[in-house]
Amino acid sequence: MSSEEEFETTLLVVSNVYVYRIPPRPSAQGYKAADWPDESLIWQGRLVIVERGDLAIIRLVHTQNGETFAECPVHPGSVEPVLDSSRYFVLLVEDRATKRHAFLGMGFQERGEAFDFNAALQDHDRRIADAKQIAARAAQAGPAVDYSLHAGQTIHVELKANPTVSNPTKSSAASTPRPSGPGVQFASNGGLLPPPPGSRTRARPAAAAAAAPAGSNPWGDFTSAPAGSSA
Repeated sequence: MSSEEEFETTLLVVSNVYVYRIPPRPSAQGYKAADWPDESLIWQGRLVIVERGDLAIIRLVHTQNGETFAECPVHPGSVEPVLDSSRYFVLLVEDRATKRHAFLGMGFQERGEAFDFNAALQDHDRRIADAKQIAARAAQAGPAVDYSLHAGQTIHVELKANPTVSNPTKSSAASTPRPSGPGVQFASNGGLLPPPPGSRTRARPAAAAAAAPAGSNPWGDFTSAPAGSSA
């Protein structure tokens, strides 16, 4: 197998087609399959369409041994449909060895096979056209910009301080509410001072009642006041 055939992609295979020796073009309008008599049939075998790079090739292959009978490189004008049938075409075949050209008629048994033949060639043309457009856009855009850091390159970023959060400890301490009221004292570090020593030795109510004169109310007149009145 040659290096060229190693990169071929098969687009379509039709198991049986007919090839005819055709008379010269009867008019400028084109060919007609009705002008090909039955005795002009010269070959019957398999059709294969392959893609090699940007080129599509129609290959007529012997069914028995797989050898190539004829090839038709697809160029503008090398494949022409006839005027009176959708199943017949005229191919401009080329001999690899002698580089000679000849026009041969080709026919399919079914219209579906002829449809697949046309579709494979159209898909190839569309794919090649799209690839050329992408390549043209890439050429117009120019080379891509490389933003990566190379050896020895560094990035310097300058960060500015925010004055509103310059001392978060001080601002949070200032915003903390302190209890207020008589008798509340604060230490130098911001905490509450311990209570004075005399506040821990309060007299019990029972002892105070025993020290009060007989018949008096240790709570004063507050307990005897009627409900709803003020002391």
